[in-house]
Amino acid sequence: MINQLAKSRSLLLVLVIALTSVIATQGIEAQVLYPPLNFQGSIPPGTDYAHLTWDHPDNGAPGGGLPDGIMGYNLYRNDTAIAFFIVFPANEYFDLNLPSGVYTYYLSAVYDLSAYGFPGETGESMKQGPVQLDFTYWYYLPLVEEFNTGSFETNEWTVDPGNWRISGSSGNDAPSAEFYHSPVVTYYSQALTSHFISGNDIIDGGIVCDFDIKLNTTYNTGTEFLVVEVLKDGYWIKIAEYCNTASFDWKNESIIINSLALGSIFQFRFRAYGTNSVNIDNWLVDNIQVYRECKPPYNFNIWANPNNVPKVWLRWQHTITYDNQWLHWDDGMNHNAVGLNGGGTFSAASRFPVHLLKDHAGSSLTKIRFFPVGTEGIFTLKVWRGENASELAYSQLLDSYTPNMWNEVVLEPPVFILPDQELWFGYTLIHNDNLYPAGVDKGPADRRFGDMISLDGVVWESLNDISDIDGNWNLQGFIENEYTAKSGQLSLLQHSLSEENLNKPERNLRFFNIYRDDILIDSTELLEYFDPLPPSSPSRCYTVTAVYSDCESPSSEEDCYYATNISNDIIKSANKIYPNPSGDVVNLELTSDIKQLVVYNNMGQVVYEQEITGDKNLQLDVRSYKPGPYLLKLITHNGERIVNKIAVVH
Repeated sequence: MINQLAKSRSLLLVLVIALTSVIATQGIEAQVLYPPLNFQGSIPPGTDYAHLTWDHPDNGAPGGGLPDGIMGYNLYRNDTAIAFFIVFPANEYFDLNLPSGVYTYYLSAVYDLSAYGFPGETGESMKQGPVQLDFTYWYYLPLVEEFNTGSFETNEWTVDPGNWRISGSSGNDAPSAEFYHSPVVTYYSQALTSHFISGNDIIDGGIVCDFDIKLNTTYNTGTEFLVVEVLKDGYWIKIAEYCNTASFDWKNESIIINSLALGSIFQFRFRAYGTNSVNIDNWLVDNIQVYRECKPPYNFNIWANPNNVPKVWLRWQHTITYDNQWLHWDDGMNHNAVGLNGGGTFSAASRFPVHLLKDHAGSSLTKIRFFPVGTEGIFTLKVWRGENASELAYSQLLDSYTPNMWNEVVLEPPVFILPDQELWFGYTLIHNDNLYPAGVDKGPADRRFGDMISLDGVVWESLNDISDIDGNWNLQGFIENEYTAKSGQLSLLQHSLSEENLNKPERNLRFFNIYRDDILIDSTELLEYFDPLPPSSPSRCYTVTAVYSDCESPSSEEDCYYATNISNDIIKSANKIYPNPSGDVVNLELTSDIKQLVVYNNMGQVVYEQEITGDKNLQLDVRSYKPGPYLLKLITHNGERIVNKIAVVH
């Protein structure tokens, strides 16, 4: 059947052309050519083909029967003719070896028009359909890729022909993916692209992309790059970029990609590009993980016998979810207008430094609104990243706008907020003399933030530094799908949290689980819990987790109640831990009753464990640890647990 169909492709095209000619010149209506009936299809589970079926046309006469002149059928996939087949015995078709995608099928009947008075001509009925089939297959989270099989094919990576390969001798640990300088390529762009990954079924938490990266450069030219990008709605969005200004050793990167991955099917890729690959030796990528993260409670603490009540009082904080929000420095009202004497070109921008964006990791800038005054300016909306707006991330020339009111523009594609990079948004304006198209508020300006201006597109200054205007640009940017923000004040962003909001949990948070000595004892919807304390109570340790609609978070940090008259702080102080923070080693001078040491990361995972049987003076090597907070638990011979917090910095 397949060979016969393949041989018929040229006939199919002839038939389609003939039909067009007949209808145009002879006036034959397709409606009189009976179409096939009951056209339907499916993709059987576990297969990679579409099974399409139909019934033959009926001539409408009593008792039914095939219409005169019917020859066969034309099948269309996504508006492209893919097959022609004769009437008998065909009333099914198998569209084999489908790549991942969404497909729309139509089917028509093809007729010899001799029976209709047009000898030698053919015609085509109306198309039946559509039959829409979704064959987007994907991997489910978590995705872990360490390249241990020595092959890209294991997890179905797509590799652009050229310089990507598996390095068996390099890695963290070997092997790893490598972009090698040879064969030498110039003005190149080559990507290592993941298979499709599903974020569709994730209700709560966030999606995180982790990877290790290393660069060995030959010449520090600053012209060779490796970018990490996520495919969202047909656009590749950059989430990280590295340049060959200097070699660097293995480092771990962890990037929240919620706005690009939650609720969608996505891919990500590592793309090497530049002017000449001879400038580097290689890029190395290893230990890739894409996973869902449910945030645990934080700032967990306990107090024994509060107000002389025989209870242990547990209290903690939790992340809250902001609604999508506008970032801006202006007061929302237009007060004045700005232009250049004699006319010309300048750029205006609002600037948001890194520390004001840290709670928006995983979000995207999706809209910009601005207030133009008059109709005589030419506006090009722009978004920049980096210090001094060093990288242009988005540009859109506006064909039209409405003067003297707020204009809102959707960014296509959205601009992903990168970790550790400033965000600037605004416009470049061209105008003539005696015109003042750029709107500003009444002020006073948030200088160097809400009033940035550049006269040459390179050097940025405060508007108040070069004029007597003390106001912020009427510019606002919409942030969507941010993950969560910690409780506290964001006054610089002109947002505040009421006491009510501080105790409002995440939208999909259901309750908190309370654990005593690693055993679940209760659940609560509050941010506190009282555990009864019997008169002869033993020592005990507590943790709490957050339970969402479809996941339970890792445990909070642990805190303990001690039955002795010695306070927790005194016990802790008897064990010396220094320096803290550290990026090298942490010295431990422990008391004789300590028998075990356990180190946890901020996900509650054990990263190091040691039984202590001899020397109580130890060194904990943290050089390979990711930067961030860790819990160091010391366990005594009688089971008491002493928890210390350490910080790793590099």
